[in-house]
Amino acid sequence: MICKYLLENSYNKILIMTSVPDTIKSFMKDLDEYIDFKDIQYRNQDEFKNLSNDYKGIVFCSVQYLKINPEEKETTFKKY
Repeated sequence: MICKYLLENSYNKILIMTSVPDTIKSFMKDLDEYIDFKDIQYRNQDEFKNLSNDYKGIVFCSVQYLKINPEEKETTFKKY
């Protein structure tokens, strides 16, 4: 609900990091399951490079993902 509030009032993109990659699927399932979240767009870590500048929503990734090629990830995050 906090993410929904932020997206509706001030932020365009929210990054949610998790220490266990499998929890990303759980988060995505919850967003699909509850009507309160039906308008929230989301992407996973495999879709970072394909985001447009006007993307508005949540991006999920694992801490492990960020540790691989961290310079590349930093450049990608700065772009958005």
